[in-house]
Amino acid sequence: MRKPLLLAAAAAIALAGPAMAQSQTQRAQAAQGQNGSGTGVQQAPSSSASGRRGTGSAEVTTTAGFVRTAAISDMYEIESARLATQRSSNAAVKAFAQHMMQDHEATTAQLSSAVHAMNGPSPPTSMDSRHTEMLTQLRNARASDFDRLYITQQIAAHQNAVDLFRTYGQDGDNAQLKQWASTTLPKLQEHLTMAQQLRGQHS
Repeated sequence: MRKPLLLAAAAAIALAGPAMAQSQTQRAQAAQGQNGSGTGVQQAPSSSASGRRGTGSAEVTTTAGFVRTAAISDMYEIESARLATQRSSNAAVKAFAQHMMQDHEATTAQLSSAVHAMNGPSPPTSMDSRHTEMLTQLRNARASDFDRLYITQQIAAHQNAVDLFRTYGQDGDNAQLKQWASTTLPKLQEHLTMAQQLRGQHS
């Protein structure tokens, strides 16, 4: 009887090994923002409630999802830019941040006006937990790390924004917002290019 029991126990341990390893890997990924970089720039989570058909901001095609995601993106951009103008000692970074603040304040006003005109869903008045955490990381960053972290976040955020506006401009469910998304897209692409150029200066 002992031999079958020992074999069964060995089999159970063998099966548990991969599961335990997977669990440890998942915990490690979660601790690093699930992107393995440890920079605090996390990937957008899946959220059917925000109008996504699958995962990632590039798949937002409903009016409610687009309005929510675009508004939160603008709020993050404005607040992170404000932090950069206060904390950065680099003239180029401060100038970029000032540019972001002005442009995203403008798109916030434009989105609000468009939604009001079409009696659409009201934009949110607060950020989601992911963008709140990104701002917290910027606030808590050491002075020597701030510029690099800000630029890294800016590249990721604008890549997401470009995908969001491009996809909604092509496949969105509201003609007026589709036009606005398509018109705004080149400005976001310009922002992404500017952020990438800044990274080249700080690499």
